Amino acid sequence: CPDCHGNRGWCSDGETGFRPAPTPAAIAAAVVAARALPPAERAALAARGRAAARSRSLADERREFLAILERLDELV
Repeated sequence: CPDCHGNRGWCSDGETGFRPAPTPAAIAAAVVAARALPPAERAALAARGRAAARSRSLADERREFLAILERLDELV
């Protein structure tokens, strides 16, 4: 999962996806780990990820992102 607001909300490392550090080596290691999962585990991980993604709408994501932008001066 890339590191952005919405993804951090639903991507739980090892539960609904993988969240490696943003380095080529860490990303490659996560790919190797994902490919090494037994098929049933891989399917379960993918199903949990899809369910988590479906639990959020684009409107929800847009509303939360705009709320961050509105508070930008407070956050910096």
